[in-house]
Amino acid sequence: MITVGCNVAESKTTTVSAIVDFGDLNVKRFCKTSKIVSGKKRTNQVVNITQFGDLHSAADFFTGEFRKLMQRKYGNASIGWVTRL
Repeated sequence: MITVGCNVAESKTTTVSAIVDFGDLNVKRFCKTSKIVSGKKRTNQVVNITQFGDLHSAADFFTGEFRKLMQRKYGNASIGWVTRL
């Protein structure tokens, strides 16, 4: 006779949502520019964001939610969805 036992330990999941700055100069530049764009003062400053991806981009899962978030915060002045050639 063979007896097998499994003991399952409790797992605690902690979720934190935040933008993490790993010291990339482009992130600092983007944050500075986004503060200018979101200000009340009119400006001709343009921010271009490109997301390269696979299925999540093709199905607009990540990109759609990110676009909605950015449009709520900064307004809807983008060219929108552009597919690859």
